[in-house]
Amino acid sequence: TGFKLIHFYIDYVNNKIPVSGPLKLKKNGPLIVAFVGPTGSGKTTTLAKLAAHCAIYKNKSVSIITADTYRIAAIEQIKTFAEIVKVKLQVIFSPDEIPNALKECIDDDIVLVDTAGRSQRNTEHMEELRILMNSLQPDEIHLVLGATTKYSDLKDIIERYKNIEINRLLFTKLDETIRIGNVFNIVQAGKDRYLAEF
Repeated sequence: TGFKLIHFYIDYVNNKIPVSGPLKLKKNGPLIVAFVGPTGSGKTTTLAKLAAHCAIYKNKSVSIITADTYRIAAIEQIKTFAEIVKVKLQVIFSPDEIPNALKECIDDDIVLVDTAGRSQRNTEHMEELRILMNSLQPDEIHLVLGATTKYSDLKDIIERYKNIEINRLLFTKLDETIRIGNVFNIVQAGKDRYLAEF
């Protein structure tokens, strides 16, 4: 019947797309989660939703560190959000400021790190991001990708971000498309080569 076919399809897709599951807190020190990706992929919005969920619904102590100092009004936007949700915020302008920022978050459960959008084709910006991640040493690095992005572009982004040592893919804008075959295909194509730790 149609009902059984739908369940078969859901089970099939679930088995083909590995998921990391919920955030796993650490016993000593905060879990540090960084969000990287192209401009407009939804990093800040996703981080804000996750921060609100963890702080309000899970009653966890959350801090945000933002390195997104390029986008116009980005700092004001995240400051306003942090005040509303009542989470701490650290703004950093260079990797040298990371140790002090992390020191301020030492008693938190979770530290969420926002980064400036980086085109995978801008070598200088990608190197800046790599240096930032090396200094930060996050537990999780989520490459945020829009589900509306073409398969060929997704493939190019993942290839060029591999030096950042991402260990999660996070797809946004699923409500903006009726076709997610590109998401399915990129996960299948990259699962063995890029995402072995998933």
